[in-house]
Amino acid sequence: MKILDHTRFSTPETTFGPILITTSLGMTEGFSAILLPQLNATSLHIDEEMSSWIASMAALPMALGCILGGILMEKIGRKGYTYAYLCALCVWDGWILCGASGASDGGVYMSETSEPKYRGFLLAAISFAIALGLFLSHLIGTFISWQNTALACCSFPHHLHHLHDFRSRIAHMKKRKNFLEIIKDLQKPEFTKPLVIIVIFFITCQWAGLNAITFYSVSIIQLTLGGTFDEYLAMLIIDTIRVFMSIFACILLKKLGRRPLAIISGTGTFVSLFILSSFTFAVKFYPGISAYTFVPLISLITYVAFITVGFVPLPWTMMGEVFPLANRGMGSGISALSAYVAFFSVVKTTPSMFGRFGPEGSFFIYGMLALVGTIILILFLPETKDKPLYQIEDNFKRKK
Repeated sequence: MKILDHTRFSTPETTFGPILITTSLGMTEGFSAILLPQLNATSLHIDEEMSSWIASMAALPMALGCILGGILMEKIGRKGYTYAYLCALCVWDGWILCGASGASDGGVYMSETSEPKYRGFLLAAISFAIALGLFLSHLIGTFISWQNTALACCSFPHHLHHLHDFRSRIAHMKKRKNFLEIIKDLQKPEFTKPLVIIVIFFITCQWAGLNAITFYSVSIIQLTLGGTFDEYLAMLIIDTIRVFMSIFACILLKKLGRRPLAIISGTGTFVSLFILSSFTFAVKFYPGISAYTFVPLISLITYVAFITVGFVPLPWTMMGEVFPLANRGMGSGISALSAYVAFFSVVKTTPSMFGRFGPEGSFFIYGMLALVGTIILILFLPETKDKPLYQIEDNFKRKK
């Protein structure tokens, strides 16, 4: 089989367009953390149920968009679908329609246009773009109104000049198949095994609570630290840590394997959440220790650092690596669907969880789910670092 020549695609310019689009998506995701507190500070008070819908309403359309995106990627190519996504984003209005246009194929495109030794580094840049978008959204919203923040977010540029169309170069590797042949392919172990692993990875990442912190950061910081610390300053500190750890993750993915990074990230996430849960629980019985705000603040920072360095970039990175070429678009679409469904469930239930169980119970639940997911990943997560995509596919074929 003829191997695709990567020399044309292994430069950073092939990643610039997808990363820029993803940054704008990160700004959208960070907007609710600014919007909700400012709405509650006005006469337009919104209740817990309405807050959860405002924060989570984009996730389900994103999930549907992922399936549509998986199909379109196979029909019109990676570049063609990215252009279609951008046109939808420019025309459609509101969070729901923005969500439906949010299933970009950037990870698949970048995995197929980069050399194995650079692939992990470049794919991790997607998580950096999300973190940067969150930081920019929160930074702008700290100083100006949510209306002007929304205007700033929607004015962020989307640039695709650096996307290369390489469909013709891999056309010989793919054949048009009818519906029954596609269904048969989706039942093969080289598709089902990585699908189950990536879905578990996404669910673990989401239910470790990162987007709960992201979407309700000001409110959660108020609950955790009390009124003794500027919650907007704490939010920006956490966002800054996330940006730097995303950069660090790019470096680590180049140096370390996927498995050790997943284990380190999962263990650190669990320990940080356990400390947060223990401290907020102890404050109820020993109010005097609430003066030690550095304990929950440091725990929040280490939590964000550990989850950002591994759990956040790894499933998106591996999603572009583990699926066979013939069904990579569909596999990525189904995986991203699971991510956004879990995303929705976490963000939608966060207010009720913190209302019913308090921060101590909620952090404990997130921590235990992170621990269980980490154990599963230790048992089943494959190593894909520096391996050609065809070799990863062959490994799944051989495994019993």
